[in-house]
Amino acid sequence: MLVLFVYAIGWQQLIKRLPLTTAFANKAITVFWGLVWGVLFFQEDVTPLKVMGAGIVVAGVVLFSRADNEERRDFERAQDANNPPAGQQAEETSAGAHQPSVQGGEECGHAVR
Repeated sequence: MLVLFVYAIGWQQLIKRLPLTTAFANKAITVFWGLVWGVLFFQEDVTPLKVMGAGIVVAGVVLFSRADNEERRDFERAQDANNPPAGQQAEETSAGAHQPSVQGGEECGHAVR
């Protein structure tokens, strides 16, 4: 019963600190831990097929986590490009707001004589 309590607390701490997609992908690592605990506590045999299966699961988790991180970085870059910092946006707006236009020999609405 104590093991379940520790697991529940650990899981809650994990999902507080990681994005849900990453946290749930890492639940698949239990296949690896099951293999390790089976050998340590129950003297199970480790066969090449079991190791290969655990390796495929771990490789899938790594690939998924990397893809998720890349997607998050791309999203953040797009957000930064669309929303410049407030000071930068104000400078760009004020720089182009009151520039006089010269059209047809007139500057700022006054005729040139």
